[in-house]
Amino acid sequence: MRLALLGPCDGNVAALARAARTALVTLNADRVVYLGTDDALDAVAFGWAELLGVLDPLEERLPELIDADAETLQHAVDDERARLRLSALHALAGPGLRTVEILHDRLVLIADDKSGLDEEDLLPASFIVFGRGEPIVRRVGSRVFLCPGSPARPNEGIVVLDEGESAGAVLATIHDADGAVVQREILDTTKSVKIKVQGAG
Repeated sequence: MRLALLGPCDGNVAALARAARTALVTLNADRVVYLGTDDALDAVAFGWAELLGVLDPLEERLPELIDADAETLQHAVDDERARLRLSALHALAGPGLRTVEILHDRLVLIADDKSGLDEEDLLPASFIVFGRGEPIVRRVGSRVFLCPGSPARPNEGIVVLDEGESAGAVLATIHDADGAVVQREILDTTKSVKIKVQGAG
């Protein structure tokens, strides 16, 4: 499981589009979550679907493809795959709301603002990811706090959490909107130590 988290775009939809494309295509994330509370990600996804001409599912376009040649059918299948890839994009339901993911049986708590979280929220979580703030990967006791920063600013914008193949270890990487690595750390969820393998550069 490779989870990408995009920081709030601060009104810069083009920067968010760049970061979302990087997460999906370059970083090959299985799931992408936008931490802003605006509708910028909806605008990005709709714009891409409209550009591809795939606003409607393939099954709704089948009647017009009945007599199509092989090349047209292949284009339709490719377009449908691209449309389905957009389903990896998700956003928080609204301000103050949160969602959860699971990595190596550890709970990832995702929110737009950590100031809205209380002790009861934090108790079951191993990773706390929040949208508002400077980019960080920081362990506090048994928990790790992460913030991607904003894709509208240089050297920040995306946090990727990757289970990889190591049991219990999660690779956390901060990228800029174009995919350049800013910071990378291996987080061992079974211990209270973190091993830094690359600092900000």
